[in-house]
Amino acid sequence: MTTTLTQRSLHTWVWRVLYIVAAFVASRASATSYQSQASEAIESIVEVAPDAGIVIVLDNAAEQRQSEAGQSLTTMLDTLGITGDDGAFSEGWSELAQKIGMREDVAFDKFFGQRVLFVSEGLTIDGDGQWAIATVVDETLAIRMIKRLGGKGRDLIADQPIFAIEGGAYRVSPISVRGVAGRKARLFVIAPRQSAELFADLVKGLSKKERWADLVGQNRVLSPQFAGRLRAEGSDVAQITALMNEEGWNGQAMFETPGFEQITPGWSGKTFDKFTDDAWLVLADEVDAMFLFKGPMAGVIPVKGDLPDRLSEHATDRVLMKIGPVENGTAITAAIELDGSPAAAKVADEAMQGLAVFLTGNPEATPDYDGFLPNAARVAKLDGVLHDDLLKPMLGENPNLSWFVLNERERCWWVLRLGPADGDEARTLERVAQALPARGEGGRLSSMGIARPGLLAGMIDRLLVPDRSIAPPMEQVDTFRWSSKQRPGQTEIGFSLRMNSSQD
Repeated sequence: MTTTLTQRSLHTWVWRVLYIVAAFVASRASATSYQSQASEAIESIVEVAPDAGIVIVLDNAAEQRQSEAGQSLTTMLDTLGITGDDGAFSEGWSELAQKIGMREDVAFDKFFGQRVLFVSEGLTIDGDGQWAIATVVDETLAIRMIKRLGGKGRDLIADQPIFAIEGGAYRVSPISVRGVAGRKARLFVIAPRQSAELFADLVKGLSKKERWADLVGQNRVLSPQFAGRLRAEGSDVAQITALMNEEGWNGQAMFETPGFEQITPGWSGKTFDKFTDDAWLVLADEVDAMFLFKGPMAGVIPVKGDLPDRLSEHATDRVLMKIGPVENGTAITAAIELDGSPAAAKVADEAMQGLAVFLTGNPEATPDYDGFLPNAARVAKLDGVLHDDLLKPMLGENPNLSWFVLNERERCWWVLRLGPADGDEARTLERVAQALPARGEGGRLSSMGIARPGLLAGMIDRLLVPDRSIAPPMEQVDTFRWSSKQRPGQTEIGFSLRMNSSQD
């Protein structure tokens, strides 16, 4: 159900149109409308500006602004301080709306609500390079904007009038095409003076009649949608599209990744979903163990010396990690697929002994089992001896570290768990291992993940006790889910973002 937006929400949406465009945040579409509308617009821009590095199309932002998911996103970004009604852009938009004699919400929908295009060449974080924005507006609004902004005629490019505004800091052109029947629309192009070359290319190219249908259309309503491309040296290196359902967004991104290929049997949604019901975070991936133990997990499982190299020799590169609530606290569970050799079990025991010593500060925290009977669960009790103060509020009372190596003919997984004791660690580890795929089983996906940001943020608040809680804004998001698959020379990432609406 659509509700009325506050002025604060409107301010942030004005700012966010550019923020969303620059950050590749999604808007709503159907696959058909994307193919028939946004992709054609991008192709036209690429033909006009072949050196463009970023090309983005955002359609029907007016409907997007008013959706429940959009309002939840607004609330989240406002609360995080990323956007707000006191920024320079919001204040500027308020002043602009007054100049053209419209309420801010009406001005927004009229100016940004149909189609917005962003194009850049050589743009850097420091702001170097050229950029321009083109937006489809009604003819009367385009003329009113130029008059109210004190536009000064400067030139003609491809028979299109060029005006200077803001003391000459920006150039604008209300492009129209002769001989086109139907709605009276203009393609309002604006760029800073320093982007004169890109601005001229766009005005020349977009003034051609054959491009008008792709960019402006003939009396058609554009579905709320988003599409973008990242380009380098005249070729696409990444593409993104996104669709909105009633709860949030679904999207897909494609990246050019020559040399990357899937080397394990991969993951399936059926396997992954066995771990997601109550989880705050689940990651299933294909990661080289050398990178795993020297990178992301180095702070969780401190593996020293040549142990990462020896682990890498016996790991298949399939890994899974889960963080979620359990009785009396939170548990971290990880699983690493091994090759089933006796040496693999020995290395796992050695790594876990090092972790127990790290957690307790006690060299005698657990013996080195040296791979003996790897299927037997090992338990290191941490209650009262946990050295890491940060983990204490997370793990709750009576925490322990447990692990084993399931070493069957067709299935070999090293499973470890850090969390409150549950009284039957062997069975808990066994359930995890049996839910994991056998050596030859898998799926088309190289990685999968799901996060529940509000619950994760609550855990972080409890651990770090920050001056300003991050949980309330993140609670606007219900779940963020993603997966990736490898194609020859490409990585395809699918994602979905489900927002908590005001009705939840």
